Amino acid sequence: ASRIERLVENLLDLASTQAGQPVAIEREVADAGDLLEEAVLLHQPIADKKGVRVVTDVDLADAPLFCDRTRILQVIGNLLDNAIKFSNSGQEVLVRGDVVDHHVRFGVSDR
Repeated sequence: ASRIERLVENLLDLASTQAGQPVAIEREVADAGDLLEEAVLLHQPIADKKGVRVVTDVDLADAPLFCDRTRILQVIGNLLDNAIKFSNSGQEVLVRGDVVDHHVRFGVSDR
């Protein structure tokens, strides 16, 4: 259900952009580590079903992020979806999060 909801949101954003309307951004302070953890948890069932191992390397203790929480989850989710989709059973997807020069950095890698 969450995945379908994200797909619908993506389509609505695309339609708005194509119609020349700006996409609404709702900024708030969010914990970067919690965001990454939530994105991984949402995609874990998909990875499990495909036999893909999701590995995390996260160093985001007390890393506040001023962002549109929904949009950041959407971006990380899209990266995870693609990484899992194009990985074979038995392979792993690495999800990283750290702070570099006072900036939060997220990464998703697959084989």
